[in-house]
Amino acid sequence: MSNAHAEIGAMQQAYDAGLTSGNDMEMTVEGEKICSYCTSAILKMAKAINLRSLSIFEKTTNLTYTWNEGEKTLRIK
Repeated sequence: MSNAHAEIGAMQQAYDAGLTSGNDMEMTVEGEKICSYCTSAILKMAKAINLRSLSIFEKTTNLTYTWNEGEKTLRIK
């Protein structure tokens, strides 16, 4: 985790604190866009930490990435 991007690091911290299993998670990313590596890693991490849903607002572009349990991809609004 020492070289993980901020999104993955935040998800790991929430998991370590026992806040993820069966829950919804919302995040805001500031300063940079979510990189292509992270878009695939975020989806894998959301599944691995047993989230029910995930919503990430990207301030740079005003886009929102969403995922719900059972879905195979992140949706972008």
